[in-house]
Amino acid sequence: MGLVADGTFAFPLTQQHIADALGLSLVHTNKTLARLRRMGMFTRGNGTLTLTNPRVIERIAQYFDAEIPLRPLI
Repeated sequence: MGLVADGTFAFPLTQQHIADALGLSLVHTNKTLARLRRMGMFTRGNGTLTLTNPRVIERIAQYFDAEIPLRPLI
């Protein structure tokens, strides 16, 4: 869609937005984002977010390229 350039995309959300969306406290969200930032996973500024280490983020999120097998609902 052309929304990402060099790993950077528009990200107008605040920490309060993120905390509210995830149902977390602002303090916990702030500490978690600070820890991920210190680990070099991303940088934020001027309404943008840059993923500096997307492979590590994929591993933490346990994202795999393999197709997820279909499972019955019941």
